[in-house]
Amino acid sequence: MAAQLPDMTTTVPPPQPSLPSLVSSRRLKWRKAARALRLWVPAGILTLLLFLCFVWPYIYTIPPGNAGSILDSSLPPFSPGHWLGTDANGVDIFSMLVYGGQVSFEISLAVTAVGVIIGGTIGLAAGYFGGWTDSVLSRVTDVLIAFPPWYSSSRSRRC
Repeated sequence: MAAQLPDMTTTVPPPQPSLPSLVSSRRLKWRKAARALRLWVPAGILTLLLFLCFVWPYIYTIPPGNAGSILDSSLPPFSPGHWLGTDANGVDIFSMLVYGGQVSFEISLAVTAVGVIIGGTIGLAAGYFGGWTDSVLSRVTDVLIAFPPWYSSSRSRRC
């Protein structure tokens, strides 16, 4: 005689007791939204500034940021033709901000590119040669990071 197998169609496993939630789903949704906002709000502000500095002068005529008329001196904000007013020399404040922003973005991009090139070259040399070369380059870099005013002020000070 063969033993009978249990009927699998009628046996249902008992339901698992649910574990208590340590963090509510509502809190997880808020954290996810906050994490997304920490990325997208600064990215939106930076995009807006880039648009104002580089695209807006081609869309709307902005007076030059280095010349003004004494007749337009000290105009208040929102005066005709001068969104943020003018300074004591009659120079448009908004145009100074736009053209100054262009220079700031260009300098920051150039400094970042130089840092990536120099740092990448040092990192590649240290990684490729390894050993004592890696140790020496790492210590020199550590000293430059530890004392930034030391090497930056010695180049700009004239005696």
